[in-house]
Amino acid sequence: MNRPTTQEPALSAPSERELELLKILWELGEGSVRDVNDRLSERREAAFNTVQTQLRNMEEKGLVTHRAEGRTFIYRPLYSREQMSSRLLHKVFDGALDQLVLSMLRAKDASDAELEQLERLIGEARQRKQSERKLSLSRDPKTNGKRDLREIRGGTDEDGRYRFTLNPDETAQSSLYVVVDAHHRRTSSSTRMLSPTASGV
Repeated sequence: MNRPTTQEPALSAPSERELELLKILWELGEGSVRDVNDRLSERREAAFNTVQTQLRNMEEKGLVTHRAEGRTFIYRPLYSREQMSSRLLHKVFDGALDQLVLSMLRAKDASDAELEQLERLIGEARQRKQSERKLSLSRDPKTNGKRDLREIRGGTDEDGRYRFTLNPDETAQSSLYVVVDAHHRRTSSSTRMLSPTASGV
């Protein structure tokens, strides 16, 4: 029997004016038409009725929602700034990170500081990916973790717990020491400094 797949509703890209109101709501958290209009009026001339109409249209597009406080509608964004950015970028670039980064670099002359930050973020993402890949070895139901744990330097102690270390490479200054208690289904971990001659567990 095929189970229906749950898909996130399609996200309508906000117009420039709608994005302006979204930024205000992200700053406020939530607000009435008056709140949004007052904040917008600090930046440019704004009409209350126009802001009210825009917020109603944005709700129809699935960008905001509201709750009632008496006769006043309090609006809030349905997506955080990060969620909105992620979904729109995924929609435009079909999840292709390389195309996204290339497009950004071509559209803007990045400074040395920005390039260094990008390199740092890529390095951090790569380290997270490597750690996730190595930790996933211990969760393989086909092997119950035994074979995979030995592959990344480990063994079983007298209590039936698997102990192993995760080392990024042979020149690493520290290793992640992990104990998996299969009987109690618990996992603990700690970081240990490696001596120049350290090897295995």
